[in-house]
Amino acid sequence: RIISFTDGVYGTFHEDLARCCGDYTGLLVNLWEPVAVNAMGLVLAGRDPFALSADEEVRAELVRLLLLLKRAERLETLERGACCLADALALEQPAQRRYLTEEARALLPRLTAALEHGDLSGVFFDFTC
Repeated sequence: RIISFTDGVYGTFHEDLARCCGDYTGLLVNLWEPVAVNAMGLVLAGRDPFALSADEEVRAELVRLLLLLKRAERLETLERGACCLADALALEQPAQRRYLTEEARALLPRLTAALEHGDLSGVFFDFTC
């Protein structure tokens, strides 16, 4: 595990998952990726990344922010969001920061496809169910 959360964030994440899926511990999925993506989205929307959940208001703000950007500008914005998130998490190790940057870059094709439809609900999740 490259990145560790504080107990408060970790506990909140597990509470949110339990509300959405009672058997989330039995799932063999990467649970870090949607959390990292949501946290980046929250940072880009000027919100608290520790909230973890991206509701419709946050997603609408992200559509307004990203829709009109060209591909290179969108990538730069995502990379900047990863850097701001790393700062918010007080990540100092280069490998930790690099991981977030790689996650941001990998997000670009999925984000671009979702923006074409004006709906980011499949990219940024509302964990409050």
